[in-house]
Amino acid sequence: MTGSSATSRENGAFSTKLFRLLFERADIASLVYFRIVFGAIMVWEAWRYFSFDWIRTLYIEPPFFFKYYGFEWISPWPGVGMHLHFAALGVLYDEVEARADVRASLNGREPQTLIDPSVDLAK
Repeated sequence: MTGSSATSRENGAFSTKLFRLLFERADIASLVYFRIVFGAIMVWEAWRYFSFDWIRTLYIEPPFFFKYYGFEWISPWPGVGMHLHFAALGVLYDEVEARADVRASLNGREPQTLIDPSVDLAK
């Protein structure tokens, strides 16, 4: 057996194991726990930004704004706009949708769908 065919066979076994690992059924309890804890942390952080007036001090009146190439035209909302923006983010959090159409090809095989594009990842 040549080294090339042995390596090819090992890669095929690895990709098969990886494919099985990625698509095996898993308990959803950890995802439910993560979403509840993440949501609670986000509500707590939004409350802190409003109560300590960090929106004004960090986003409206900082001494320096970083400008990124191609996005120099972006600036913070004037007046109470940033407060309304933060409030909208909190209220509309439930309306956010995230979808992905991810395909992968291992060892030149036909691409396989890794994430179903019809599933909302934010829910």
